Amino acid sequence: LGSALVRLHGMGLREGSCVFGETAVATRVVSGALVVCEAPAAAASLGRTTVELAVGGSMLSSSGVSVAFVEEWSATSASPDRGSSSGGTIVSVRGHGLSEGGACAVGTVAPVLGRWMGSGEMQCVSPARAEGVSLLSVGVEHQYGLSGVAFEHAGEALVSGVEPAEAATAGGALVEVTGSGSWSAGAECLFGAAAVPATVESATGALACLAPSMSAAGFTTVSVSEAAGSLEFLYRAAAVVRSAMPRVVYAGGGTVVHVGGSGLVVPAEACAFGGSGVSAHGVSSAVVLCESPSLEGESMVLVGPDAGVVATVVSLPVVESVDPAHGPQSGGTAISVYGQSLLAHSELSCAFGSVWPVQAQQLRGEVAICLSPAAGPSVVEVRVEFASAGLAPSTSLFSYASTATVESVVPSVVGLSGSQELEVAGWGFGAGDACFVGGVTATRLSWQASSMRCVLSGGLSLGFAGVHVGARGALEEAGSSIVSVLEAAEVRMVMPRTIASTGAPVYVFGTGLREGSCVFGET
Repeated sequence: LGSALVRLHGMGLREGSCVFGETAVATRVVSGALVVCEAPAAAASLGRTTVELAVGGSMLSSSGVSVAFVEEWSATSASPDRGSSSGGTIVSVRGHGLSEGGACAVGTVAPVLGRWMGSGEMQCVSPARAEGVSLLSVGVEHQYGLSGVAFEHAGEALVSGVEPAEAATAGGALVEVTGSGSWSAGAECLFGAAAVPATVESATGALACLAPSMSAAGFTTVSVSEAAGSLEFLYRAAAVVRSAMPRVVYAGGGTVVHVGGSGLVVPAEACAFGGSGVSAHGVSSAVVLCESPSLEGESMVLVGPDAGVVATVVSLPVVESVDPAHGPQSGGTAISVYGQSLLAHSELSCAFGSVWPVQAQQLRGEVAICLSPAAGPSVVEVRVEFASAGLAPSTSLFSYASTATVESVVPSVVGLSGSQELEVAGWGFGAGDACFVGGVTATRLSWQASSMRCVLSGGLSLGFAGVHVGARGALEEAGSSIVSVLEAAEVRMVMPRTIASTGAPVYVFGTGLREGSCVFGET
C-alpha cells in the first residue's frame, strides 16, 4: 500500500510532480521519455487511480494512465520448506493477498513464475542456489512483500522414487519413498499438502508411510518434508466390479474369468471367489483376469474385489464318445456327443479342434447334438464347454475325409450287361461327384451328401468290381465297396409249357441264372 516505485514512460517529460489522484509526489527525471516517482502511502487506498505529470502546479499531461493499489502480498507458509540446491522443487505457497498473475522471489532470484492454484495458494518451482536458507516472498509486477518464509536449499536429500505410485482414495496403502542422502527421524511424507508420519526402514533406508485418504480420485505429488523433489502419485477410485465373463466356473478350478469394472488393481489376492482369494493379471484399470480356484461342493460364488457378481459352479463335462466319428469336409454332419455332466448348464457348446464355439443341442441321457463345421482333411478332437468357462479335455476324435467314402451298394450283384440301377450309401458325396463301377462311369440320377442313385449301362467284366464316388474322371478305388459282376441271365426253356389258370410250379432252364424274380408277362 504505497512506497512502490512507479515508472512513467512518455514524451516531453521533465522535472515536476507525479500526481496520484489528488496527491502529488516528487519525480526523478531519467530522460525526456522516463521519470520515476514513489507512490505515496496517503494515496494508497485499494483500487485504481490515475497518474499524471504536473509542473509548477499545472498539469502537464492528461493521458489517463492509471495504476492499481492492491493489498500487500505476503507469504505465510511454504510446503515443502526445503529443497535441492539444484532447484526444481515444486513449492506450494500460501499467504495474504495472493491472486492470479503473481510470482515468487527466492532470495535475490526473482521473478520465479508462479501458478495460481486458487483458494489462497500458488505454486513456484525453486531455482538453483547454493546451500543455505533464503527468504521466499511473493508479489506481482516485480513488487514483492517485505515479509516471507524461510526456504532452505540443501544438497543431502532428494526424493527419487515412490513405490507403489498409486493407491485407492480410501487410503491406508503402505508407500515407500526412496532418495539420495539420509532421512531424519522427524521426516514426514507429504501427499499434496497432507502430511503423514514416516519411519525409516533399517534394511533399505527408505521412508515408509501410509497414504492418507483423499476425497476424490486424481493425481497429486508425494514429497518429503526435509527433502527436495516430488513425484506424481495417483489416487484411484474404489474398485467396483460390474461384470464377470464367463459367469460359469468349473468346480475343479482353472476357469479364466474376465472381471470388468472400474478402479481395478492387481495386488496379491485381488480376485475373490467366495471366501477364496487368488492373484490377478491386470489388463487395465477396467479389466483383470483371474483363474478360479477349486470350488468343490459349491453351487454359486461371488466374484470380485467387492464380491459383486454371482457365478455358477458346475462340474467339468466329460466327452466319452462321438457318433458318427467321421464326416465330409463340407460339414453339416449331426454328431451325437456322449459323456458325463453334459446337462449341468444350458449354455453348452462343442469344439471341433480349434473351431468353437459350435452351438450344441442338449438331449436327455447325457447326450448332446452338434453339427460339424466345414474343415479340410484332418482328424480333430471333439470337446465341449459351458458358457465359455473353458474347454474340457477329451480323447474323442472326428475325421474329415479327403475323398468321398462308399459304405454300401444295393444290389450287391449286377449283370454283365443291361441297364441296372444302384443305390450307393456313404458320406462326403459332393455335388460334382460321379459314380464309378469298376472304372466305368454310371449315370447319376440323384445326389445327397450321404447317398447317390446311379444307373449302370454295361461295360463291365465278369468277377468283382469296386464302386466309388468321386470327381468325374477319377479312377481311385479308395473308400469303395465291391459288387459281383455276373453273366447276363438267358432263359432257354421252361417246363411245363402249359399251366392251369390257378397256377403251378414252373422250372426255368438257361445260363447265368441267379436269385431274382420270374416275370410272367407283366406279373
